[in-house]
Amino acid sequence: MIAHLDVDVLDPSFIPGVNFPEPGGLTQNEVLDIFHELQAKDKLRVVDLTAYNPSRDVDYRARSALVKMASELIPR
Repeated sequence: MIAHLDVDVLDPSFIPGVNFPEPGGLTQNEVLDIFHELQAKDKLRVVDLTAYNPSRDVDYRARSALVKMASELIPR
């Protein structure tokens, strides 16, 4: 399975650097829980994180969170 995550779905209080902020969106941990569940079922092969906007990223919070998310999804 290829998972495409448009990061606009994440709550901007956690991930501010997106094109279309959606207050009340998902948290980083909620998204990771979904991806980890798919990994556990051997269903996840590729994750595509899109719509990051560095010009809106306050103190690089979004970049740091997205790097952390990506690193947690790399099989060990």
